[in-house]
Amino acid sequence: MNCLVLPQSTAVLINSATDNQRHPGLQLDKFSIPGDQEAQKTSLDAVCRISGDSALLASLSKRRNQALAALPAASAFRCDTTGPLTLHLSRASALENAGICLHPLYGFAYLPGSGLKGMARAYAETVWSPTQDDPQKAWAQIEGVFGWAPSSDRGKDWKPQGIPDRAGDDNAHVGAVIFHDAWPTEWPKLFVDIVNNHHPDYYQNDDNQHASGDWENPVPVYFLAVKPGTAFTFPLSKRRADVPDDLLALARQWLLGALCHLGAGAKTNAGYGAFKPVDGIEDTLRNAVQESWENATAQPGGGARRAVFETTLELVTPAFLAGANQYGPAAADGCDLRPATLRGHLRWWWRTMHAEFLDVKTLRTLEAAIWGDTRAGGAVRIVIEHINERVNAPPAGSYDKQSKANFNSQQKGSVLGIPNGDPQKTTQGLWYASYGMDEGRQNNRRQRCVLEPPAPWRVRLIARPTRFYTDRAEAVDPNKHNLGKPISAQQALDQAKASLWLLCHFGAVGSKARKGFGSLAARRLDGWAKEKCQETARQLRAALGWSNNFNDDQAHSSSLHQMLDPDEVAFS
Repeated sequence: MNCLVLPQSTAVLINSATDNQRHPGLQLDKFSIPGDQEAQKTSLDAVCRISGDSALLASLSKRRNQALAALPAASAFRCDTTGPLTLHLSRASALENAGICLHPLYGFAYLPGSGLKGMARAYAETVWSPTQDDPQKAWAQIEGVFGWAPSSDRGKDWKPQGIPDRAGDDNAHVGAVIFHDAWPTEWPKLFVDIVNNHHPDYYQNDDNQHASGDWENPVPVYFLAVKPGTAFTFPLSKRRADVPDDLLALARQWLLGALCHLGAGAKTNAGYGAFKPVDGIEDTLRNAVQESWENATAQPGGGARRAVFETTLELVTPAFLAGANQYGPAAADGCDLRPATLRGHLRWWWRTMHAEFLDVKTLRTLEAAIWGDTRAGGAVRIVIEHINERVNAPPAGSYDKQSKANFNSQQKGSVLGIPNGDPQKTTQGLWYASYGMDEGRQNNRRQRCVLEPPAPWRVRLIARPTRFYTDRAEAVDPNKHNLGKPISAQQALDQAKASLWLLCHFGAVGSKARKGFGSLAARRLDGWAKEKCQETARQLRAALGWSNNFNDDQAHSSSLHQMLDPDEVAFS
């Protein structure tokens, strides 16, 4: 804090304030010192240490509810986050992509009504509307709820035919439903999260000279997020008393559907911003959302707006997982399978299916269509949720290699050591394989957190239609939207399922993954094999009009085609 560019008396006053006396928004925007990523992490840690004022939030919420009750037909429902939540990452601040939406007066994280209105409209237009029997009536209902502005339908190729184009319309009309800010029910806890780009040269260069490889240096970026399990309340009301009830009901349905199936805030394709409804939401609302989602995922002929695969992913060997902190008390919170981690591994295995058939530039561009890039989001979204079976799983804890390898007579033999072996002898293979995860002794000991099996998660892969553009700038240009080659939602989903099968059979997650730690098993992937994964990749390339000839000169990164078949050896 001594580096603050402030009058000395002001800096002294600020430095004298304890953490519980600080305002999170001021700490983030005014008192954070810019620098490299480690300095940024230190600044973000300071924001997370601010506990907030729960009594203040309770008092404000009571007053707010009284005000909402006076509005026409005001109602609200509650949802809980199933994963981390982050939003407004790129807003202007002293730090790099580390903003978050904090209330400007009170400092707690919240979701602005403008963003909720936008995501509800996205759900209404792309998920709900295509399944309606009367498309023109459905579009009129959408515009009735949300209103319209000049060029508000620009670039929307999903808009039904026969409806006047507003691209040249100078008129505007306000929507009939008001989307209010979503406030947390309790002061939300913030934590420092991390995105780690393992292939910066590959992603930052638009050429054939920079393939993705293990020789690149990862570039971590730290940012703030709201912890999973945080409850928010979502109020809506009519703009006037004479607004039809069915428009308010549709708005509630679309907002709940967007929260549960599209996600809120930033990084939604990486599993952030996922919500689930809580008890107390009326059955009519739940059923309406479920019906519209099932209709959107069940259209025949490859025309579905969404394709979904759900499985249970189970940890079968110990995993050294971590978030922004690898050591210390905070490391246990991050010792979990993060959606961004799983997504990164799936991208890697996806590249192995295509690396030998496409040049680096084309591979990078196709990867962007399926998985996204800095210009536009990809077609596949990943959501991870803890399930009830996880309650009985052992919690993450510090790795003690002595207790895992039949180390001394006080240990009665580790379950990971030699069965019935001499407890005074070590299992050298395990000792060596986990080298570096528990080193030093006494005050200089450094232990990584380990998650023991079994640890199950519910994983959802949600795919939408996308297009392949040779020039990725066209992906965000509405005038060139139809120039891209179409990829259906099912085609995109099959690419992700193939990647998941490869990860579970030939890969692992976390540190020491190549030593056997962090191995996963997925249910409901019966019938998949290496050959089917390769055929799925071949079919996509053929659909896009490309040759399927293998070319050694193009296999600049790991290639599934060049992989040696595994040898399985049975031990007693």
